[in-house]
Amino acid sequence: MVPRPGRALCDYARLVYNKGLSSVRLPPIAANNFKMRQVLLQTIQNNCVFRGKANKDSNTHLMDFEEIMNTFQYNGVSKDAVFLRAFPFSLKDNAKHWLRILPTGSIRTWEDMTKTFLYKYFSAAKIVKFRREIHNFCQKDTEIVFEAWERFMEIVR
Repeated sequence: MVPRPGRALCDYARLVYNKGLSSVRLPPIAANNFKMRQVLLQTIQNNCVFRGKANKDSNTHLMDFEEIMNTFQYNGVSKDAVFLRAFPFSLKDNAKHWLRILPTGSIRTWEDMTKTFLYKYFSAAKIVKFRREIHNFCQKDTEIVFEAWERFMEIVR
């Protein structure tokens, strides 16, 4: 943030409403009749809510969200435009707060959103746990290769 002339240091400590400026820079939509379907937003809020809790899987949340989103089609509107408009409705509590405190306009594409979201919510502890499990993984004497592979895939999911 660049200081403005005539603003005292204590002014920076005061809470200021950001006038609705979002961390998400929404892509423009050329379609004149675009309207987010209410049933889509209700489906997201009823079946796909992420609150930012450490015991919840951020990857699963993204997969569930995309699964719902891919059941709807908006002709003439990019995936980025639709997904970025709908994703905030899938967040509550700490996760919603996290999205709101990101720098204004810092998210421009769906890929930006997924990378930023996973960076925040795919914890370092989970990474260490997965590395340890992968490093120590070995096929059991009684397993065929396919069974070992299936067991391995359960670990990394």
